[in-house]
Amino acid sequence: MEAIRSPGSHAVVYGERGIGKTSLAATVTDMCNRNGRIAVRITCDAGDNFATIWRKFQDECLIYLASQPEGAPELEPAMERAAEVLADDEIGPAQVRVALRHILRHRPIVVFLDEFDQVSEPGALTLTSNLIKLLSDQIEAATIIPVGVADDVGRLVRGHQSIGRNLAQVRMPRMAPNELREIATRGFQKLDMFADERALRTIAGMPRGFPQYAHILAQEGARQALMNRTRHITMRHVIDGLGFGMNKVDHSLASAYDKATYSAKPSNFSDVLLACCLAKSDQFGYFQPADVREPYSRIKGKNTLGVDTFNPHLVKLSSDEKGRILTQEGPPRKHRYRFTDPLMEPYVLLKGIGTDSFTIDSVLAPPPTDDGDLGRPTVQQPLF
Repeated sequence: MEAIRSPGSHAVVYGERGIGKTSLAATVTDMCNRNGRIAVRITCDAGDNFATIWRKFQDECLIYLASQPEGAPELEPAMERAAEVLADDEIGPAQVRVALRHILRHRPIVVFLDEFDQVSEPGALTLTSNLIKLLSDQIEAATIIPVGVADDVGRLVRGHQSIGRNLAQVRMPRMAPNELREIATRGFQKLDMFADERALRTIAGMPRGFPQYAHILAQEGARQALMNRTRHITMRHVIDGLGFGMNKVDHSLASAYDKATYSAKPSNFSDVLLACCLAKSDQFGYFQPADVREPYSRIKGKNTLGVDTFNPHLVKLSSDEKGRILTQEGPPRKHRYRFTDPLMEPYVLLKGIGTDSFTIDSVLAPPPTDDGDLGRPTVQQPLF
């Protein structure tokens, strides 16, 4: 919002898949439209180039006009003139700026380029960077915000080093346990239901910061409680509802897990994957084989197993044979790993609940402290 309110400034939102980037874009789009701006959200795909992205902008403008309850007669001719400028198949940043200027005479503009990482044409990325640079230099009241899956901004926006001065870099972190807990408690309050402490800690701790899993655990826990004719949700209800909830998870995760753990003979692939979930990792999700030793030994019920007992499994799990469920980086003897799809980590944890491999309490978030500080600060009051 700070970038949106500052003419000439822009932003980029990036982070892991499933972390809430699109939800953030949708929320801010709604806030901007309420505050007198024209905010649109464009969903990009692999077939897009610079021209097709801005044709989608034209379509979103028509949807915006149709959504105005009292109409916007002053905007219709402006958007028609903008559409005429964008009609060329080979438009560039200069033409887009001219098209935006027709609309900017009436209202500021915010354009979210959602799923921008799906755009595979290098020219589209470079032209978008050029556009951001041009709008920044001219201090236009138009804000461009690419949104996509990436570890760093360079994968989403390329071209001008200088745009960094006018580009707010918003890295979406995983949600803190107290934030996931709030998702559940607010939903339960609307249902006039309540959950005990262990149920809330399960909902807050098992998803590993991903809101969609917290929604599933809370929803299915509430459903199980209602089926038992009670408004009191226990951890038993949450666990009993897990089997139904896992059917709602992206089918590609289940397929990838089955491919990674399948073996004609008894194997330890599922235990190794579970140990990877419990291993200490850095801020980007990477862990070393040595980090897997303690949780793997605990799962196998041994004192201390050597790295050589599971290291071949890590190598295979990062190969095509096992669907590259893990990503391997670094030189030999200094390999580090992380889950290729970050949503796989909580999926593996939830699969492990049905086994005797680990106790749920060992991975749950701790009870909230008196000041509620379980992670980064959260906004307690509604934003709008």
